[in-house]
Amino acid sequence: MPSLEGIELIGGGEQTTVETRAVRCPDCGEPTFTAMAGQVTCDSCETTFSGDSHIEAPCRAIICDSCDDPLPLGQDYRFEIAQWDAYLCDDCMKLVAVDTDSGIQQPAILLETEWVLNGESPEVAGNRVSDTVWAKRVETRREQAAVDLLNHEIRRDESGWRAYNADTMSAHLCFDADLCLGYIMWHWEGDTPELGQLFILPTAQRQGIGSGFVEAWREDVVPADQLYTVNNPNENMLRLLRGIGTLELRADQIEFTECRITGQKRDIPEEWQNRGP
Repeated sequence: MPSLEGIELIGGGEQTTVETRAVRCPDCGEPTFTAMAGQVTCDSCETTFSGDSHIEAPCRAIICDSCDDPLPLGQDYRFEIAQWDAYLCDDCMKLVAVDTDSGIQQPAILLETEWVLNGESPEVAGNRVSDTVWAKRVETRREQAAVDLLNHEIRRDESGWRAYNADTMSAHLCFDADLCLGYIMWHWEGDTPELGQLFILPTAQRQGIGSGFVEAWREDVVPADQLYTVNNPNENMLRLLRGIGTLELRADQIEFTECRITGQKRDIPEEWQNRGP
């Protein structure tokens, strides 16, 4: 059964309150939590001011599950998941909290199907990939957050993977009744859809989900009788394309029958090399 085992970015912890360093906004009087000096943008009213005089003030915090240290939910530990404030433990580098449209959430919640689909059933929301897996085009902020979180995870370990930008890229999610299992990032090159990145949870790999996901994406996006492109495919992507009949191995070449390859990178699987006639 797919799980989040092997996803190193996701942490969590209990909420608490700690005294920590802050600067007080001269306009609204509210504290902005940061130990940095210099130009500061107020979290309450977005005024930019010189924050050189620090105070101690009570701040929401998360006690990190991994290292048992309290992490103030302030600017010094903040980055973004789908334009929501997210907080990264500076000791273990795990994501411990995300401030969403429904309040502070444990990061794993952002990958739970019920939360991502906002209570809608997978059968209604998605197109069938298999008997237990569905896929859909990413449309909502919660769906964007699931893609963004998985994308941050893979980029920690794999160089060359592009960051997800919902303003410039399209994406599809696949999911079962419990979890989001992976994503496809893609975009339009003129009138041609181009498949960019495919990621499947480690515990959901080697089960045919990736192949079914690409087939579902193709049915949803690619017009009938039209080629699509695949950008910089790695070895696993080329194996997948062969598995779904998009390419054929000839004695002296690889023949792409339903797609074209773009980009400079093409990692040919070792078992395909040095084949005789």
